[in-house]
Amino acid sequence: MILICPACQTRYLVPDASIGATGRQVRCASCRHSWFQDPPEAPAGSPAEPPAPTTVEPVPPPATADSEQPEADVQARYDEPEEVAPIHDRVPALLGRQRRNTAKLLTIVSMIIALVLVAAIGAVVAVGPDKLAERLDLVPAPVPLLIEMTGKPERRETASGNELLAVTGRIVNPTDQPQPVRDIRAELRDTQGRTVYSWTITRPVPMLVPGGSAEFDSAAVDIPRGAKNLHLSFIGPTGS
Repeated sequence: MILICPACQTRYLVPDASIGATGRQVRCASCRHSWFQDPPEAPAGSPAEPPAPTTVEPVPPPATADSEQPEADVQARYDEPEEVAPIHDRVPALLGRQRRNTAKLLTIVSMIIALVLVAAIGAVVAVGPDKLAERLDLVPAPVPLLIEMTGKPERRETASGNELLAVTGRIVNPTDQPQPVRDIRAELRDTQGRTVYSWTITRPVPMLVPGGSAEFDSAAVDIPRGAKNLHLSFIGPTGS
């Protein structure tokens, strides 16, 4: 049951058995006020509980100068609530303990992460990036395919009067692995590097064997007069 001091309103949580079936005299540990606490009420419709087997000693009279029993002994006989901390005093202590445990756990996790990072950096410095990649079985990315021009781009005029640009070249696979081939983007740029015209050259083959090559040729019409430079690149991640 919960006891409330009538003087300072301090709340105490004590077992029902500490009060007993007939009640007893108690004293507030905060303000030292003393009062008689009635026993807890039994629920409606339930039979009354039998009295506790142990007898409750009567409250001794107030201590006087002529009393043979010292005040400390009197308090020890009926001052039960003094050993129970108030409810509002115990809650901050529990919360503080929980915060300390959480902070301690976070500190330990941070130290573990720091040690792992230091160990990883030390391994890279001691072994070297290349050796470390070999030990971890890391395979380097394949060398991209190469685009080579086999002839100078040729400008000529068609019978209809349109200007045509013919482009010829080849794709080379310099690696020792088969490589997929992607379409080629052709860009005509002006003297300042800005793209003024572009078109797509369809890939001549879908795959190139190790060390293999494939020829391609393409032509574009209605070329702008400001186009001066030709730039070729693969479309997609294989491109350069």
